[in-house]
Amino acid sequence: GERSVRPRWITEMDASAKFARPTSSETFYKNNLEILTKQNKDLKHKLDKTERENKSLKKSLYEMSVRYNLLLQPSGQKVKPFDVDAALVSDVADERTNMTHDRGVDAQSHTHVDLKARGDVRDNRLFHFKYELKGHQGSVYCVEFSPDGRLLASGSFDRSVCVWDMENPSREKLWRQTEHNELISNVGWSSDGQLLVSGSYDHTVKVWDVGASTVLSSYESSGFIQAVTFDPSDVNYVYFGTSHNRVCLCDMRQPETIKVLENNTMINTLYVYRDGSYVMTGDSEGNIKTWDIRKRGACVSEFLNDESKKPITHIHACKPLPGETEGRFLGVNSYDNTLRVYDRCSNQKQLSKPDQEPLGQLTLVHAMKGYKNKNWPIKSSFHLGKDYRFSNSAASDNLSIRTDTNNTSSTGFHRDYNVQETLVMATGNADRDGSFFIFDIGGLNGAAAELIQKVEGHTDRVYAVNFHPQDPLLASCSADFSIKLWAPKNIFQARD
Repeated sequence: GERSVRPRWITEMDASAKFARPTSSETFYKNNLEILTKQNKDLKHKLDKTERENKSLKKSLYEMSVRYNLLLQPSGQKVKPFDVDAALVSDVADERTNMTHDRGVDAQSHTHVDLKARGDVRDNRLFHFKYELKGHQGSVYCVEFSPDGRLLASGSFDRSVCVWDMENPSREKLWRQTEHNELISNVGWSSDGQLLVSGSYDHTVKVWDVGASTVLSSYESSGFIQAVTFDPSDVNYVYFGTSHNRVCLCDMRQPETIKVLENNTMINTLYVYRDGSYVMTGDSEGNIKTWDIRKRGACVSEFLNDESKKPITHIHACKPLPGETEGRFLGVNSYDNTLRVYDRCSNQKQLSKPDQEPLGQLTLVHAMKGYKNKNWPIKSSFHLGKDYRFSNSAASDNLSIRTDTNNTSSTGFHRDYNVQETLVMATGNADRDGSFFIFDIGGLNGAAAELIQKVEGHTDRVYAVNFHPQDPLLASCSADFSIKLWAPKNIFQARD
């Protein structure tokens, strides 16, 4: 049944403990003792979390005072660093030990992520917190900018779909609707930005008139809706993937589904070619498949993402360069805790005319490890800098394959770094410390992906990130019920 295929994250719910009615003194004592014991453990967990946050704040104060002292040195002034409790070094070591012990993760890889990366990146942050969007009463699973970047859509465990006006200084919601009866798994925009599609675990897909905040169409399915997207070439066509192994195509001018593609396992994510000729799927057995919509939806290619056949949670392509109709690189998130980047073409000419034949065999360019994805619907996002150009060597037919390990162990960021001159990729992270990662993957031709930043600011898992379509403005959504916006400092000045 459906219970057996539900990923762990869909059972997430805040439940309040209630005392049992006394049927006898013994059962009353036993039941309430168990409840009190559980509440005591929860309080201890919250206390531990607060203490860790306190230690982090102390360390930040110390580092800020050190940097302030360095700034004053040219003037001859000396200021002693603000040493809180004189125990900062031991605090970091204790935090590493506690997190490694409590979560049962590999000590060496976790040390790379939480110590060296944290220390290096905090001193040289490129993306800074801009502001927060509040309004959801549950975990926020998906967030996506409109094609013009003026609006932002989000979906949550609280069953609501929200649309936010990104040009409104008050940061208020444009609208919030709760037409769905279960959590929202995915949202997607039409190419003109006038329509929004949402998918839910209530087995329905709804198409919204964004301006009127009303439902235009609703379609039912026999399974949970895992992914939704519009056809980029025709706003009348909507695709969705389900837990019952199907990709469905709907025409909003007709009341029923017009085409169904049958897979052998759950469809978790979708990507439709920009000309609408093919659809790519990522499924629960780790396969990336390409389906020809013109030939009755025949599966024309199949590629195994990893040998362990771990479920894929997200696939997406970068923006195309001038003269191309398809983006060259494909990003893939997977339960094996590896973020992969593939070169999509074996022939450069295919990028300009992909409708003549599907893009060639996927070639692995980067495989970034160090973040957490297992059991959670983590999503990633590309930002193609406006001044970035592929080099001749990178545009050749023989890109070097680069498998990177422990990519969260160091940062390639330096002070003269310009995010608009490269290809950047951000990913959510299932670690409950609320962090997520941003990588520079523009140095192709055999160069390793470089960690730009481990971004910290949320207080629980970061399920999805999404870049603005033009600017290096990044939205992140989390199990802490919030959406946060991040940008380089020059974007603050330009847009605030």
